[in-house]
Amino acid sequence: MIVGGGGGTGSAAGILHDPIERYMKSVGSSGRVVYIVSKPTAKELLNSTIESNYESILEDVSEYPHLIIDNERQVQLLRGRVGMLNMYPVANTTFAKLLSQVLSLASQPSPIQTFDTKDLERCLRKDGRIFIGSTVVKNPNNRDLGTIVFQGSMKGSPCPSPTPGSKNGVLLLIVTSEMASNPDVSKSLESAMSYVGGRTETLFSGVYINEKIPGLIGITLFSGM
Repeated sequence: MIVGGGGGTGSAAGILHDPIERYMKSVGSSGRVVYIVSKPTAKELLNSTIESNYESILEDVSEYPHLIIDNERQVQLLRGRVGMLNMYPVANTTFAKLLSQVLSLASQPSPIQTFDTKDLERCLRKDGRIFIGSTVVKNPNNRDLGTIVFQGSMKGSPCPSPTPGSKNGVLLLIVTSEMASNPDVSKSLESAMSYVGGRTETLFSGVYINEKIPGLIGITLFSGM
């Protein structure tokens, strides 16, 4: 469920939580309501009404699975790359593509290691905050690949950085067949999984082949924070 953190349309969506859960039970669904909350920019939060609205919304959804999109971070990521007119449309499209990619990969088989829909459901149903981010690594033959993917995902994400001690973590790696056949790169991939796995209680991972990529693509997701 999408929630506008500054007030206005959709900002009271948390009030609908119980009716939505009852409806889901009535149709035999075993899923959870996951909230996506937009955080106003730093300048917008100077307005006491907007700040109060945002704090109230966070309190409403804090005990449920929720993901925060920080509009200040989105502006910083896109500043100088797109004009003001297209800033938020591009930001929203970029985030939607990232989320769609995770959902798509969860339904795809892999000849190496698969992250399936059950794994995804287990991560998204965990109470607390969710983080998602991605990065592209031009040189995957690096023994510090785990650090590069983790730091790159945080730097390029519109979400606030993950906090230590998350309940579940996900590392999805998209590589070419050449990368997957290289023993040195394979060793780096294993090291990356160990590095990211050390930052969460349970790690789910998947490695997928795609020949049409600009470099190794790493996607991280943490839940239950």
